[in-house]
Amino acid sequence: MDCSWSVVKNADKQYVVVIQRDVTERKRAEEKLQESLTREKELSELKSRFVSITSHELRTPLSTIQNNIYMLKNYAHKLDDAARDGKLDKIQLMVEHITELLQDVLSLNNIETGSSDFNPTLIQFDTFCRDIVEEFEHQKGQTHVLRFEYQEPVKATVDPRLMRQVITNLIDNAIKYSKIGTTVSVALSQADNLILLTVSDQGIGIPPEDEEFMFHPFRRASNVGDISGSGLGLSIVRQAIERHGGNIHFTTTLGKGSTFFISLPAG
Repeated sequence: MDCSWSVVKNADKQYVVVIQRDVTERKRAEEKLQESLTREKELSELKSRFVSITSHELRTPLSTIQNNIYMLKNYAHKLDDAARDGKLDKIQLMVEHITELLQDVLSLNNIETGSSDFNPTLIQFDTFCRDIVEEFEHQKGQTHVLRFEYQEPVKATVDPRLMRQVITNLIDNAIKYSKIGTTVSVALSQADNLILLTVSDQGIGIPPEDEEFMFHPFRRASNVGDISGSGLGLSIVRQAIERHGGNIHFTTTLGKGSTFFISLPAG
């Protein structure tokens, strides 16, 4: 309520006139305007990060593809079979990198808008997790030690497609941001009415000033250097976990590694 007053004199009498105005609607309008401006600023910053990261992540593989196609087109007759295969492998790898980036953008949009299917199914969760870890172990050129630990069989009602994205993203990050030969650990347990899943690495860690932004789309830690990445993986992970009614958080020590903790409702 907004109040003002004035003194009015009439003959030998003096009056005080108080005027009250209900400014509730005006304040609501101002708050909505401020919210809109804040949201517009956030969208503008998000757009800038999107353009910056995607342009960087696309430029390198496209340049590699272009250079290798040029070599194959103009100097194929000078290359032996191994050299030609090597250049074709590089092209394929870069195409896969671009495909993954576009898939991440699409996945995040589908989860945020609720346009992706959500089909929770009761599965043997320890077997599910172990299979994913073994897939990483058997990847060509795997250079890390992967470990899966669980105390007892665990069943969970999850969307297998979304949960595969979650676990794959976390393991992939753990490998990407840790030195060759170090250990990546995945641990599964159940306590009370919660299923607990952790993914730990011995990697570069996350600087304290970056921690609050790590689940934001197109945000990456300031210490990643030239390690490629879209800045979408953890945002996709958080959205997928929240869709399951779960929570995710992490602990980290700069230069020593990070551990991500997922809790899901049991049953």
